[in-house]
Amino acid sequence: MRKSIVAAVALLLSSGAQAVTYDAFTSFNGTQGAGGFGWVSAVDQNLTPLTSVSCVINNTICLGLQNGAFGLPGVFKSTGIPSSSHPYQPLDRLLVHPGSASSLIGFFIAPTAGEYSFEATLDALTTSTSVGIFALTNASGSTNVFASGFLGTPGATRTFSGTFDLDAGEVIGIGVNNAGNFAGDSTGLRFTVTQNVTAVPEPASWALMIGGFALAGTAARRRNTRIAYA
Repeated sequence: MRKSIVAAVALLLSSGAQAVTYDAFTSFNGTQGAGGFGWVSAVDQNLTPLTSVSCVINNTICLGLQNGAFGLPGVFKSTGIPSSSHPYQPLDRLLVHPGSASSLIGFFIAPTAGEYSFEATLDALTTSTSVGIFALTNASGSTNVFASGFLGTPGATRTFSGTFDLDAGEVIGIGVNNAGNFAGDSTGLRFTVTQNVTAVPEPASWALMIGGFALAGTAARRRNTRIAYA
């Protein structure tokens, strides 16, 4: 009896730990903030949020820069129908174009304080001069670029990963620099963030635990009584 109650309490306590994963690709729907992710154009330290525009790549869902050439910088997601205006339209990752004069940054905004682990894989999809890529955090009031590199020939791939303690509203960002020509900076992006969460048992769970301890005490007293009178 006691063993079964102890096991139940241990299971109840361990079940409070869970992980929440956010995926930039699956949640992307052409609006800012979808799935906890935002998208901006960066020019000389000035950040401009991307908005809904007419997609320069047909058969896609997209966000782009208002009044930007061809709506770029932009981020695109395939609708599953082949595009006749772009030779590379991946079905398993986002397609980002920084444009000719800026960087494009996708960032995850922490909804609550906690520990967040991320992984971002970028790959070059078209012939280009080297496209710079980087990873950053904005935490404790400052921005820190903690990883960088470049993508050159088509098929080149780079993965960034890490774990950070963030307060609510702080961010992890992935950036792609311009290549000077939008025709040569097509970059694939897979970007996921996982938050480890330790949940506090709800009142009903506490009641169950307390009841279990009471039953254990009652069983022990009865067993002691039988032993005394034997």
